[in-house]
Amino acid sequence: VERVGGIDLTRAAAEIALGRPVTRRPPAASRVLYRCVTFGAAGRIAFDPRGLAAPGVWLDVEPGDRVRAADDPAGGTYGRIVLYGDDPAELDSAYHSLHDSLGLRVEPDPQ
Repeated sequence: VERVGGIDLTRAAAEIALGRPVTRRPPAASRVLYRCVTFGAAGRIAFDPRGLAAPGVWLDVEPGDRVRAADDPAGGTYGRIVLYGDDPAELDSAYHSLHDSLGLRVEPDPQ
């Protein structure tokens, strides 16, 4: 929200609670691209942890953890990739580059 709207929501809540004016900054970007990391099959996750060094990339699993398919009722989101910018094509390209750098793959779970 801060990058595209200029307001840090945590700071704004504190400022409102203290009766202070909300701090606003100029937006750093006009668009945000947010993608959840999900999987099409259950198994054990493998990935290149070096891909996590990029800003805006978070995974909630470690290599070897079990994951479930996105359509499994007990499945879910296992991370996110968040990017900011002004050009939709550049955001899309950056997303694919970051996603590919993770080398995400689901390997069969022998259990």
